[in-house]
Amino acid sequence: MRFVQLTLDEIDDLRASSNSVELAFLGICFGALLTLSATLATVTIESEVARVAFVVLIVMFALASAFFATKAVQAHRRWKRRFQRYEEMAQTSSE
Repeated sequence: MRFVQLTLDEIDDLRASSNSVELAFLGICFGALLTLSATLATVTIESEVARVAFVVLIVMFALASAFFATKAVQAHRRWKRRFQRYEEMAQTSSE
């Protein structure tokens, strides 16, 4: 067993770095994107305003999905780097 000294701020950073919020919003946005795309592809929409609204929403949810996917990857990488740093600290303190 190895012990590592952490400050409360570092522990809070570890807790805050979890990307569950980003993944939740990614799931919502991607699901909406798939639903709107499937609806536009399979249903005949006679109103031009409704068709434009579907296209605008598809673009919006595609951008939001890309944004939340990027943020989730960034948060994961940040957490991984920080955790590796703590592991290195634990190894050097045990020597």
